[in-house]
Amino acid sequence: TQLGGKVLLVDQQCAHERILFEVFVERLHAKQAATQQKLFPQTLMLSATDYALIMMLRPDIEALGFSIAPFGAQEIVIQGVPAELIHID
Repeated sequence: TQLGGKVLLVDQQCAHERILFEVFVERLHAKQAATQQKLFPQTLMLSATDYALIMMLRPDIEALGFSIAPFGAQEIVIQGVPAELIHID
């Protein structure tokens, strides 16, 4: 696009990621996000350190719109993702 007689190039992927970032920061502060439940929940096996970190950050992760639950000793199950991410694996 032109801006003030100059050419401005916009990286659409970066712009989209920045918009999502701003939305998620706003939702994190508001503690309010829309969650899309997954038809097939995904199970993740984590290291002990990663599992402890996820459990510690769980309230913040869920405030962003993720729905996660413990599943075994070092496993979690992702039951839902933020509504904006339903098309992203």
